Amino acid sequence: MEGKIRGRSRLRDNRGISLIEILVGIAILSVVGLMAGSFLGMSSKLGRKTAVYADIQKESQSVMKRLTDGVMNAESIYIQEDSGGTVIFFGKRVVMTDTTNYAGETFFFDKSAHSIYQVRKGDFRVDGAGDLDSTAVKAAMCSREYLVSDKLDSIAVNLGIDGKGREEANGFKEADGPVTVEFELEFSYQDVDPYKSSSGATARNMPELVWYQR
Repeated sequence: MEGKIRGRSRLRDNRGISLIEILVGIAILSVVGLMAGSFLGMSSKLGRKTAVYADIQKESQSVMKRLTDGVMNAESIYIQEDSGGTVIFFGKRVVMTDTTNYAGETFFFDKSAHSIYQVRKGDFRVDGAGDLDSTAVKAAMCSREYLVSDKLDSIAVNLGIDGKGREEANGFKEADGPVTVEFELEFSYQDVDPYKSSSGATARNMPELVWYQR
């Protein structure tokens, strides 16, 4: 009798893994795989956003330094805002008989493209005593050659003149004291949170003329 019982026990032990046990194991492995995949996906997305945000910070510092350096070395400070964008000019303005020449460092913020461009030795001519607006500079400046950033959402400019300043008939002013320009920039890219930056600078020399039209 004892021998028969032991034989039956050995038969039961040799049955192996049942189909239900295999299915349960597969289900558990699937859940673990899904959790691991989700975790890796979230980690990858977070890493990408962190890298992009770091790039935006670096880009904003570069743009701000270019702008503030332009202010400090400005011969003139000319800012024109219109529906097409913002022109920031730090060079020399010369009024001739039929045209006005703007020569020198120029920035242009293209609102529609969220991009800012820079030309260090710009040379623009407009008819009569005309303004240097977005129409006058856009075609010449909007190329990869002059692109500084394509992540700029907005730019706000605050211009301060110490002293009274003598205003000409066409709206231009001659400063009789230090001129300070402050910038507020907002950058963004894809699904990364916007990054804001603000700073300013004072012109080392008294600019020949100052102009700001919004």
